[in-house]
Amino acid sequence: MRIAVTGANGFVGRHLMAQLQLAGLDAIGLCRKATEQANCHKVSFQDTHQVVAALEGADSLIHLIGKAHAQGQNSWQAFQETNVHLTLQIAQAALAANVKRFIYVSSVKALGETTEPGTPFNNASAPDPQDDYGRSKLLAEQQLNSLFSDKQAELIIVRPPLIWGETPKGNLAALLRWAKTGIPLPLNKLHNKRHWVSVELLCEFLIHLATTQRVLAQLPPLLVSDPHALSTTDAIKRLLKAENLPSRFFSLPQPLWRLLARLPMLRGPVAKLTESLEVDAQDSWAATGWHPTRHHGNHGTPND
Repeated sequence: MRIAVTGANGFVGRHLMAQLQLAGLDAIGLCRKATEQANCHKVSFQDTHQVVAALEGADSLIHLIGKAHAQGQNSWQAFQETNVHLTLQIAQAALAANVKRFIYVSSVKALGETTEPGTPFNNASAPDPQDDYGRSKLLAEQQLNSLFSDKQAELIIVRPPLIWGETPKGNLAALLRWAKTGIPLPLNKLHNKRHWVSVELLCEFLIHLATTQRVLAQLPPLLVSDPHALSTTDAIKRLLKAENLPSRFFSLPQPLWRLLARLPMLRGPVAKLTESLEVDAQDSWAATGWHPTRHHGNHGTPND
């Protein structure tokens, strides 16, 4: 069985390629830039013929390429170009190459930004994206469903939350840089609940989806997460512990958090720090015949 991976030189892609190779699977990585990474080939994704040729013999394609951050007045256009248009071009090339299974890594943000306590997102939750990134991921899902509706090839959509790893990105990276300065973080005693997913767990799930003999057609988008939710305070403490950094925190009064949340430039970051985003992935495990193994959990980044 041959498995192709787009974005194989990215954060998730590097871990995925390594796990595929450890599993003894025939893996080929497709990258936009030249790299010394084994089995990773530079491809111009705008050239459909080149992509089709690169996918020759592939049974499954795991599509990881995506744009998570864009600023300015043209942010929606930037998200559409990568998350929607490029995704559709690659999917069409996969169909032309007779790839049997197309696995699209979307995002929980296609559903929304926050959940009420004790009411996690599940695979049946109605989408309500709150930013251009989430809207672009949802639009890509919808257009992929339309494209594959009359095809023999299977489409599987996966919606992970924020992904843990040994090299944090985005808001986690910013908090880690702050912690390294020795200045205390204003994150003490936050009692929200957020689900994360370790890059190892996510990659194992993707490999299962790519290789299982179970029929996966007509499934709803699949949520994936670590087994247990953590408060932001606990998550950052474990991140700092894994980096051998001391935990220095202080508390902000709740009225001040509410005031900060009203400021347009801070509304999104404050919500990610203080509000909950819980995920119930049990339906995903039942539908695909896969379950997290015992070593998966929320320890360190993500495991001690």
